[in-house]
Amino acid sequence: MDGQEARYSLYSEDAMRRSMRRSQRSSKHQKKNKTADALGVVAVDDADYDASSFVNNKSVGGDGGGRTRNNNEDEDLPFFQMLREEIVHPKWRMLFFICMLYFGKQFIYDFPSSFGTGEGSTIEARFREHGKEYNQKMNQALYSVYAYPNMILALVGGVLIDKILGIRRSVILFSVLITLGGFIFWIGVQTVQYPVMVLGRFVVGLGGESIAVAKTAFIARWFYGGRGLSFAYGVTITGIRLGSGLNFLISPTIADDRGVSIACLVGVSLCVFSTMCALMLVWMDTRYDRLGFLPEPAKQLAAAALTSTTTPAGDDDTNDGATATTTTTAAATPISVCEHLKRMPRQIYELSGQYWLLCGICVCLYGSDLPFIGFAKNFFQVKWDLSPTEAGLAMSVYQLVSAVASPITGAFIDKIGRHAFVLFISSALFTSTHVILAWTSVVPPI
Repeated sequence: MDGQEARYSLYSEDAMRRSMRRSQRSSKHQKKNKTADALGVVAVDDADYDASSFVNNKSVGGDGGGRTRNNNEDEDLPFFQMLREEIVHPKWRMLFFICMLYFGKQFIYDFPSSFGTGEGSTIEARFREHGKEYNQKMNQALYSVYAYPNMILALVGGVLIDKILGIRRSVILFSVLITLGGFIFWIGVQTVQYPVMVLGRFVVGLGGESIAVAKTAFIARWFYGGRGLSFAYGVTITGIRLGSGLNFLISPTIADDRGVSIACLVGVSLCVFSTMCALMLVWMDTRYDRLGFLPEPAKQLAAAALTSTTTPAGDDDTNDGATATTTTTAAATPISVCEHLKRMPRQIYELSGQYWLLCGICVCLYGSDLPFIGFAKNFFQVKWDLSPTEAGLAMSVYQLVSAVASPITGAFIDKIGRHAFVLFISSALFTSTHVILAWTSVVPPI
């Protein structure tokens, strides 16, 4: 046992003993856990304890180890006690690097909005200095060329993660594509070549949304079946919004002081930082998986996604060849990529109506958000006569508010649920924001 594993063992054992003492003092818990209390708790020896006992489902001492705790006990656990039990788990350290996967990409994603067109030091002004045309239509096309490949590639990215490369190699590939695309875009700005800029945005698009799939897979891998799943998703949104907010906050200033080429180069450097975080995340995931910290529900999900056992028609004595049954077992056989692709249309068809309703809501909400961001800076400059820096600051406000509010909302959902209610409030806020911006003349407090 190395030093780090021994430290986790001691922390988990200490938390386990404290929780058992609290359970013994509570008659309510004793009644609900008569069987467990009658069996008693076996003393844990440091030499025999391993990380696998730390990651079983909702057990005393964090996410695993010792006697299983039911949901009522988990709800009654004081917040700071729960925090002390959770803080030693490596999933929270990995969450930082998961957040940073998207940081660099989100910083460069809104370059066309933050300093693409308008007054001051912009890409449009740089093109005009060299006698070339650059207009709002060309600027918006940079968003479109990013989006076009992702109409299909998000699905392909999921297949790459599940069936071909695996989550670790996939996240490195997508990070490298984003960094490469950002570098190509910088070359296009530096050489004043619009087709090169378009190529750069296309390459960023190849990895941009697929890495979001990988990010979601990492969260599910480490948080599914334990505490803090919604909170973890909220924290990752904080990383995304910090990238966007920082872009609107500092990129116009850098462009004014040093030029748009340097502003693009800053974005490329942040993409390199995100790639380094991806490498660190892969190393940590490999190490903690080897030590046995990966939650058991995540292992079961991974096995279910990769394997399946099919009973051909006629091989089952109980159905006399009339039907075929498909089950997932421990002795399952791997599904080939071709077989997976063949099954995909049927799997899509079998998705519930509730799922498609949620997809429709996301399309409507993001359809009202993302296109507006593309011209919001010009909108603020024209309607309220703001300077480019002030318009960028106004754009950063909603990103930073989202960065702060998302983890709070995630913790709120983890605690009391009410997913549909939160979704309704979010949709209403989107609608009211656009109504206020379109039909009022309230001056932003900048």
